[in-house]
Amino acid sequence: MSKDALVARKNAREHQLRQVYATVEGYVPTYEDALNTLEKHLQLNMTPDAVGQWFDLYVRVVDLSVEIRRGEIRHRTERKFLYKSRTKTCRATATTNGLGIDDGNALINELDSIYKQLKKRKPMQLDTLESQLDILDRDTLGPLDKRISEVKRRLEGLQSAYYTSCSLIVHGDIHVELIIRQDSTVLLQKKRRCDDITTCSCPVDAAPWVNFMINPSTIPAKPTVQPKAVTVVPDVNLNDLKKSYGVDVEERERNLESFQNEVDYGVVIADETSSHCDAQLFPPSKRARRPPPEVSPIYDPPDNMNLSCPKTNAGIKQEHGDLIQVILATGITPTPSAGGAHCSVQYGDIVSWGSIPRKSRIQKVLDAVATTSMCIHTWTMHDMDVSVDEMTTFVDAITADSSALQPLAALNARSINFDPSKWAMPLHALTMLPALQHVDLSYNTLSGHGPAIEALLTQCTKLTSINLEQCGLRTVQNHVLAGLAACATAGQLKRLSLADNAFKRAFLVKLFQTLQGLELHMLNLRFVMEETDAYAPSEVDAMFEFDQLRVRHLHLDFSMLITDTSFLAALAKAVGHSSCGMETLEMPSWSNPLTEPWREVMNQVAAYGRIRRLNVRGLSCTPLSVWEDVLRSGVKQCVALEWTVSHVMAEPCVALLQSVRPPCLKEMHMSVEFPPGTPSSSCDLPKAHKWRKELAAAISTLAKIDFVGYTRSHSAR
Repeated sequence: MSKDALVARKNAREHQLRQVYATVEGYVPTYEDALNTLEKHLQLNMTPDAVGQWFDLYVRVVDLSVEIRRGEIRHRTERKFLYKSRTKTCRATATTNGLGIDDGNALINELDSIYKQLKKRKPMQLDTLESQLDILDRDTLGPLDKRISEVKRRLEGLQSAYYTSCSLIVHGDIHVELIIRQDSTVLLQKKRRCDDITTCSCPVDAAPWVNFMINPSTIPAKPTVQPKAVTVVPDVNLNDLKKSYGVDVEERERNLESFQNEVDYGVVIADETSSHCDAQLFPPSKRARRPPPEVSPIYDPPDNMNLSCPKTNAGIKQEHGDLIQVILATGITPTPSAGGAHCSVQYGDIVSWGSIPRKSRIQKVLDAVATTSMCIHTWTMHDMDVSVDEMTTFVDAITADSSALQPLAALNARSINFDPSKWAMPLHALTMLPALQHVDLSYNTLSGHGPAIEALLTQCTKLTSINLEQCGLRTVQNHVLAGLAACATAGQLKRLSLADNAFKRAFLVKLFQTLQGLELHMLNLRFVMEETDAYAPSEVDAMFEFDQLRVRHLHLDFSMLITDTSFLAALAKAVGHSSCGMETLEMPSWSNPLTEPWREVMNQVAAYGRIRRLNVRGLSCTPLSVWEDVLRSGVKQCVALEWTVSHVMAEPCVALLQSVRPPCLKEMHMSVEFPPGTPSSSCDLPKAHKWRKELAAAISTLAKIDFVGYTRSHSAR
């Protein structure tokens, strides 16, 4: 193909890729509205006809997700389509728009090939567009697709007074069937109506989730009413009695004592108040997060009948019982490893809030936890929007003496969309938690809240894990250092991440001095940048002076520390120290350090001999003689090796690795650096296949072998 034809194809593919991103992004609000409607109308005690109407909407939402993912159109539309599917994920006879996520991925791969043939680098705008499409798929559409699976499981788990079982069966790509039974009798059997545009009977460009309502016109006769009097039969079979009450025995793991409590409290079949108290007394199974089945009233009890049962957990009321069960099913899991009656809350996994306002949601979660008689060990709210009202409620719960949050040991709050100016409020509240051990505040802007950060690190003396990655700590360095000094004094800290922050050199020098006395499991300083201060030249000249660093896993990926001569000299001393217990050393870099200090680090790695994961990609300045020592002595326990050598050293290094045969090596990645200006066609490594074959034959433990040729200006596989 001529160059002009390649350029024309490149332009056409780039235009289509932009159309893919715009189309998929435009679908997101519609997809969210459709899922919200689907979840909203999934209720307890639905009639078979109501479930059938809900099933029709479910199929349409699934078809919408297929259109977003694969670009496959299954319903009538007036839209005109310019592109065809670029993948084989669609059916052969399907109508496609060529603008699905799968089409976007195929276009990205094709553009990679075209640019390689043109021997050009991709423009930054195209790289950005590809990243945006990947992020949109991973962070937005992925969770929405997961909600479809969750709502299907909820439908099959919910029980009704009008049927005994409901199954949603997927036979294949488009064959979906709903079957509702009353014991062995099939009450309703329904399949999808539309398989393709040609067979679709829906209105053109229909959006059935808009103003969707379930028509209650066909309601079957109510089931036969059970006797109102409760007969206590001491010798009755426990499982049979539970089944007569409509309880799924496998879902409710109760012992004889629990059954006796039911009898003592006078449980009446199909009574709403009783079933709610039952949910309080006996939390859902620890092996299943699905809500326990409930049965709504099928008769009106007489006024003189006492249906009350003792309230548990400070008399918490069950006005929103259905919501409580949803919260227990989707957001709360027991934590046996924490010891005692503890649980974990996945606040972001709870999506079926209905009309509950944001300021009341956290309180609803706490009410749900209270019904289980458990305390909260871990609270997670990653990657979500958190309003000021929600955070205020959370803070109030932390500071309450009798709150279930008082024993909180782990808080995961990565990348939450919260007003940066309000962070002082939750940070100060966290100091009130005496058992707090793990804090993850990564990807939140904490600049301007130095005193609050220092108070958190100082007053929470049991902290073992701190994650402040990409928190904008440049303006609060002194407070962070003071807090970490307090953590070092307490001696409990095991994991510390300050990755992707900019610090002054003086801070970094003092940080390593502070950490000398700690035995850390992990230290993460990836992408740490050194901030220069023209007004403090003495700080620029500060030298790293630590001779021991008791860190098991050290991550310095693309950090400015790698090219710092003073730091490398100190690191070499630390690796050679008798107290060194390092297992992971990750130091990939875009730039080479000075040869002599780097040679000393690698010599100490060779003498140490106990590194299990070594990553020095991009550091092609390592001489062949040093690699000989490292391969012969330094990687005896190494499981993963990632390294870079110059093109003249590649074959000798492969031969050396083949002769040494490290006994534990499972993964090996070698980057071969060619001089700047080398044509990309010369970086293809024609001997790579031969090298892979030889290494696989020589080292039986090797499961993954990669070779990549590149130049400093651009890489090529």
